[in-house]
Amino acid sequence: MRGRLALIVGLAMLSAIIVLCAGAPLFAHYDPNAFGSNILAKPFSPGHLLGTDNFGRDIWTRLLYGGRYDLSIAFGATGVCLVFGLLWGMLAGHFGRPFGTLAMRIVDLVFAFPFTVLVIAIMSMLGSSLLNIFVALWLVSWVAYARIARGRTVEANEFGYVTAARALGFSHLRIIFRHTLPTVLPACIIFGMVDAVGNVTLAASLS
Repeated sequence: MRGRLALIVGLAMLSAIIVLCAGAPLFAHYDPNAFGSNILAKPFSPGHLLGTDNFGRDIWTRLLYGGRYDLSIAFGATGVCLVFGLLWGMLAGHFGRPFGTLAMRIVDLVFAFPFTVLVIAIMSMLGSSLLNIFVALWLVSWVAYARIARGRTVEANEFGYVTAARALGFSHLRIIFRHTLPTVLPACIIFGMVDAVGNVTLAASLS
């Protein structure tokens, strides 16, 4: 963390957003869906920090309660895809042929379909709900992490410490999680930060 001002500021902003959204009832005193008589009030109006919309609903309240859905998608959908795709790619890269080839052909099969079109098709079959948005993203988004993890794992297999671990007869699980994972994980986390924003945007489009 030392010397990384952008990272510190970003984490502070994210922490503040999480606290505000998680504690929405403490920081907002209106029903987010209740209509009001004070329509299109300006920001900083009495009792309305960010004003009201065309139905008289408090925008600050709706922002905090809506943020709960955004955070759940950003962390829930992205987190599951990251973990599953990371494990899939690491196993494919560690064991190689024939398992690795078969695993990556499955990844290529999912990649063959346009991402957004595939998510919309899944949603049309499952129906409209927040859980189904999660399921659709889980079924599609993990493949990008699998590709990244597989490439980094193949690269890590050439490192001396991994070669030494194989020569010493360490178990596959120990090599994967003790020696390969630290090399693979940073790249997947960085991609996950970008992917989380894309998932929130896609979920908003689907809704």
